[in-house]
Amino acid sequence: MTTPSLFASCRETRRFPLPPSTGDGFSSPEAAGLWNAFLEDRSTAHRNALVQHYYPLARRQASQFRKRCTARFDPDDVLCAAGEGLLAAVMTYEPAFQTRFETYAAHRIRGAILDWWRSEDAQPRMLRCFERRRRSAWTQISCEQGRPAQDEELAARLGLTRLEFARLSARKLARERISMDQRGHGELAGSEEERPRWDVAHPVDHAPSESVERQWVREFLCRGLSAIERQVLVLYYYEDMTMAEIGRVLGRSESRVCQLHRQVLEALKLRLRQSHNRQAV
Repeated sequence: MTTPSLFASCRETRRFPLPPSTGDGFSSPEAAGLWNAFLEDRSTAHRNALVQHYYPLARRQASQFRKRCTARFDPDDVLCAAGEGLLAAVMTYEPAFQTRFETYAAHRIRGAILDWWRSEDAQPRMLRCFERRRRSAWTQISCEQGRPAQDEELAARLGLTRLEFARLSARKLARERISMDQRGHGELAGSEEERPRWDVAHPVDHAPSESVERQWVREFLCRGLSAIERQVLVLYYYEDMTMAEIGRVLGRSESRVCQLHRQVLEALKLRLRQSHNRQAV
């Protein structure tokens, strides 16, 4: 059966029928206005405005999935999958369905999350083997060259094409990016005040020796890093931004930001290991 064109039944009047409010905050005059604007020109800006308006629904579905699922995963990945489901719901919803958009979107979001979870659970053994070989190659090349290994060098050392290496790396990223707030602070809250924050010491009332040590640690961590790598560290660990948010700020894709973050951590681990070995001699 051919699905009618998007919102075809509403284009005649150019007005979106406001569904009855249920008190959940999603059915409102504001929502009707956003739908009307989207129907007028089908622009990306108005589509994004709708997605932003209904984003709490995606957060709610992602949070419910986390409560039911016992496996460990990065909540940002689940929220990303939920966002993709919400976007698909906005693009395919028809008022002729005779159902509220929130109900329709909830089904699409849950389906997108489950699709993501199934894809993440596929071929874990192969990915674990790839990660072990990649880490070994990274350490070897970094020690040989005296600098962090590049993806092109790793692909050549592993006998993979750049495309094969990129695909395997992208699949592995979601599994290795375990959030620091996985336990206790991991709720995907809807408001800005409820967003998880790191437990950090108060910035004042430190002993003078502590301030010197903290300054030394900052200089040690940033030594040898590029400007964009330093920005990734600051935005992720100090500004509490997600990988997707950092990507938008820096003009990079989320996967590229994840790669930079991984490279920085591996470079720091190698530097700490070398420093420890020098002190032990």
